[in-house]
Amino acid sequence: MLLAFAGLCAASFAQGSYGYDSNTIDRHAVVTSPGRWFFSVGGGVEVLLGNGDAQGDFGDRISRTFNAAISKWFSPVIGLRLMYSGIQAKGYSSSPNSFSKGQVAGTNYYKQNLIT
Repeated sequence: MLLAFAGLCAASFAQGSYGYDSNTIDRHAVVTSPGRWFFSVGGGVEVLLGNGDAQGDFGDRISRTFNAAISKWFSPVIGLRLMYSGIQAKGYSSSPNSFSKGQVAGTNYYKQNLIT
């Protein structure tokens, strides 16, 4: 009973207006101020999941990754982002290609190592 009353009180507070006056703010205005730029960077590890990748050990397919982005908001719903993501991808293929590094002994699969 007490929990239901607390939920009812919280719901009534959610209905209030906290500093937003619809008569003075144009919600659809396009603002192009210079303060709407943002940057992001990240890194970690990834595992490539492809058709021939089950032939290799999971640990041999782990590779590093990095990403960096620069973005600009033109309006609350429209923006533009320029991003780089990747460094390396490791996997296995059933046929030789430009990323093949050699045939896995005793199999018909080739190791792949793509560095961007």
